[in-house]
Amino acid sequence: MRINEKIKELRKKNNLTQKEMAKKLGVSLSSLQKYEYGDFYPSADVIRKIIDFFKITLNDFLDVNDITNEEKDIINWNIKRSRELEKEFENDIEENARNIEILTEDEGIKNLYCDNIIWQMNMMNFYFKVNTEKKEVNIEFYNDLKFANDKGVYDVTLTLDEFKIFLSYIEETLKLNIFSTLMLKAKKQ
Repeated sequence: MRINEKIKELRKKNNLTQKEMAKKLGVSLSSLQKYEYGDFYPSADVIRKIIDFFKITLNDFLDVNDITNEEKDIINWNIKRSRELEKEFENDIEENARNIEILTEDEGIKNLYCDNIIWQMNMMNFYFKVNTEKKEVNIEFYNDLKFANDKGVYDVTLTLDEFKIFLSYIEETLKLNIFSTLMLKAKKQ
């Protein structure tokens, strides 16, 4: 039995729908479906949530008949690499946030148009999972704003290179908005 089959078996054995299980694990329905179909491996965090939720050990989860020691090693390596990549991306995001904070320390900017920039930053909340085997990053964008017929969650999968471009785009967009604000401030003086 493969990991995707194990996840599906655990869900069915506990009489849960995909939607119910996704909610309990804190993942999107489409992500859970990708795990069950074998299109996407769950991150270490999701595996931990599955193990905790079903009250099983990691050995119980990984000790399925068809998984060889070599496959277990690959899974463990993927989990370790995923953590490393997630930490690397988190560091990039934190560095970008610090750069933006430095740019917005000017009181005039904070008082002039900064609300719009902060609103845009709030709209860019996202959560990501790294799949090292497929070299992809699955991103779930979400926001707290309630639009008509809008759940506020968007799910997209990018290659690692596309994800790096995405992070650069966010930083450049915010820098451009801050620069525009500085220009408007200078014109008003």
